[in-house]
Amino acid sequence: ELKLWRQNVELIGKFRHLLAMDPDSAEDDAQFEELDSADELDARFEEIDDDLIDDCVQPVRCAEMPVVDSLGQQGYAAKAGSVDVEININISDEALEQQLLKALDIKDLSVLDQECLDLSYKGLNHLPERLTSLSSVRNLHLERNRLVVLPVSLGKMQELRELSVWKNELVELPKSIGRLANLEVLLLWQNKLSRLPDDLALSQLRSLHLESNELTVLPDLSGLVALRELHVWANRLEELPGSLSELTELEELHAESNMISVLPDEIHGLCKLRCLDLQENRLDILPWSIGLLSQLNFLQLSGNRLRELPSSFGGLQALESLFVCRNSLVQLPDSFCNLQQLQELHLERNQLKHLPPCFGDLASLSILHLEGNRLGELPESCCELSKLVKLCILENAFDSLPSCLDELSGLDLEHDVVPLDTLQLVHRGP
Repeated sequence: ELKLWRQNVELIGKFRHLLAMDPDSAEDDAQFEELDSADELDARFEEIDDDLIDDCVQPVRCAEMPVVDSLGQQGYAAKAGSVDVEININISDEALEQQLLKALDIKDLSVLDQECLDLSYKGLNHLPERLTSLSSVRNLHLERNRLVVLPVSLGKMQELRELSVWKNELVELPKSIGRLANLEVLLLWQNKLSRLPDDLALSQLRSLHLESNELTVLPDLSGLVALRELHVWANRLEELPGSLSELTELEELHAESNMISVLPDEIHGLCKLRCLDLQENRLDILPWSIGLLSQLNFLQLSGNRLRELPSSFGGLQALESLFVCRNSLVQLPDSFCNLQQLQELHLERNQLKHLPPCFGDLASLSILHLEGNRLGELPESCCELSKLVKLCILENAFDSLPSCLDELSGLDLEHDVVPLDTLQLVHRGP
């Protein structure tokens, strides 16, 4: 269910943004048929038990406490079934506090001053300022409320390590959020954020989730010196800032389903980057410097407008999985054969007419997808792909294949691929 939920949310976001970005960009109606499928998935998502979703996406939660009087040492979780807090943001802060106390069935906010405070699912659209004076709170959960803003005094919560405010209605963040000096995890997905504060110098932040918002630009991120994961997919970004290159600890960058047309030349500064997802954007060229990402082992470029890969591409010596489906590639650079660690390669739905003669040098390759290209033959060197177990070559122009392919033990050419008995296997060479 976790895998299904994650896939559903991503698929829905990607196709909706694709439609919103450029309805005329589709070459046929297939993408819009998939959009209908996404809507069906959306309906399925709404049926998934909320408690199950919480278990999946919220690995660290306060323990559910049966009664308020039995607070444990680890934290306070509002009792299940507490009434929603329908708060009018125009009333006084004191009145806001009283409404919250009543909703949680407690007499004073001080009872909430515990390590882990869970106020999710409370229907909150505003927080009383005094809540931010709780000095012991390290993990604050405000997800699935109706919050439009966070209090300016949020910066006072100096012990805060994790702040979870996903699936609310936030339109902006207070500048004071930059003063949370010990914050390590910030979860803000599925809000309505269109911009971020200019100064986000959160020096301890390791994980930042901003997916499914309305961001059109990212500010200077160079202050996030400890950041390891950045999720900005399903926004409206047209570019990534050059300051991104200063995030030397970054290991994962997820920027799929945006409108990005160019990457900064400085991207090679991400010296520890292992995972880069840029699918469903508008990239028509990659910077030469991308080949300097020596630690990268997963690269997703599907659904862009690429006609070629840079000559430096073979420098991705750690690359294990590469997806370049649904682009306009007409050839691969010779350096491509240097990808000695590549295990899974997806090149389907491009315009490739041939593969480099040295293609067989991809010694680790086990899965190869070439469907929907213009290939008329495979290079004889493919017979040297001793680890190849799956070869998908439907919808090409083949009338023959190297006969030695029949000798590759374990090669699957029967499921969703062209069966060998429909092609003539020919021996090329001496």
